[in-house]
Amino acid sequence: MLLRCWHGCDADAVVAAIGLELTDLFPPRESSAGRPRRRRLLTAGQALGLLADESNLVAVAASSVAHGIDLSDADRARVLQAAGRIAYLRQEVAA
Repeated sequence: MLLRCWHGCDADAVVAAIGLELTDLFPPRESSAGRPRRRRLLTAGQALGLLADESNLVAVAASSVAHGIDLSDADRARVLQAAGRIAYLRQEVAA
């Protein structure tokens, strides 16, 4: 089995929850010219929604730090994850 949800969801539901389809988990097929087609993993709306969510998370963390609140290790890891997702979105837009 490629994906498993411990709550009983099927694979389609698991990938849909993160804005993907099962085909996104496999390499692109060769195009007629012999070059692989580049496939965007997110729609523009999904990308903007993700960017808004991750930006809000970073803003809340920055506000906490500005007010002298230390971030936990888990919070710092989540901020780094948000930064990575924002960087990924920048690459997607540039491609």
